[in-house]
Amino acid sequence: MSKHAILFVQAHDTPQKKEAKETLALRHYDALKDLPPKGQPPQPYNDDDIDLLLDTRKGDSDPKFLNVDRNANYQDLVNALDAMRTKLDQNEYKEKAYIAIVGTHGGWAPLTVAYAGSEKSMGFPGDGRMLTYPSGYVDVDTESNFLECLMEEVPSSGGGFWQDDPDVERGCPPFICYGTSSENFAGPPVVNIYLNSHFLTQDTLNGSPSGGDYSISIPDDVLDMIFPEAQADSFLSVGFEFVAPGDSIRLATDSDFYADSTASRLYYGVSLGFAIHSCDVSTDVPVLTSWSIVILVLLLMACAIIVLIRRKALFSNRTK
Repeated sequence: MSKHAILFVQAHDTPQKKEAKETLALRHYDALKDLPPKGQPPQPYNDDDIDLLLDTRKGDSDPKFLNVDRNANYQDLVNALDAMRTKLDQNEYKEKAYIAIVGTHGGWAPLTVAYAGSEKSMGFPGDGRMLTYPSGYVDVDTESNFLECLMEEVPSSGGGFWQDDPDVERGCPPFICYGTSSENFAGPPVVNIYLNSHFLTQDTLNGSPSGGDYSISIPDDVLDMIFPEAQADSFLSVGFEFVAPGDSIRLATDSDFYADSTASRLYYGVSLGFAIHSCDVSTDVPVLTSWSIVILVLLLMACAIIVLIRRKALFSNRTK
């Protein structure tokens, strides 16, 4: 299996954001080259596997931007996606694609699309994996840098946070999204959802033969328990527990998503996600140090003395 990645870094609107996003992008690039995918011997991404799009940095003489392949704009992103598509088609269904967009508002969500049949049956609506009573699960791969961001501002039982990067902040609690293409329930359409065998919630589905879209939050206390497991395994397992014999759901695939003529379907497969964004570090606000306060006080005293002298002079002139 070969791996192909696109790393797109959004345009910058301030010098502070420009530096922060470039630093984050280069750290992201290095992280892809450091860790292997789950269950394989060490086989990190190499420079040829990663298409790096960084705003106005193509051909920059600075050595740290040597691996920039394209500028970050719409057409270059389209070209990068077309190039990835060509590589994926050379070994259909046996390639790994990874796309990250840095510096945008929104979230990051690794996605597993689980198929029911063989490779030859993939690509048709209704061919997602069937999960049936009593339970089923889907593994979602977690890249190292995704896991680091997932830890952002999650309280640790040992004190502090699992991760607290001053350059970023968490936008919302992490979540699980999943889509179904069909559902069948003998009674109430409910499913117990687990993450690495830790109970999250009982989710109420719509019970529709055409499926639905669902999203649930992951509590911080559950994340605190699973992070040691996730660091060791490089994946997280999402479990579905049914309450009655005959209950089942079929997970939606990308084929179900694109075959939806109403364009109402939101999700397919099973994904883990979060929202995170960079923080502005403004240098426009002056900081008063102890010396600056002393100087300020002396200036105020000088101004007061000048005012008093002028008033005394004016009073003397009036009494003459």
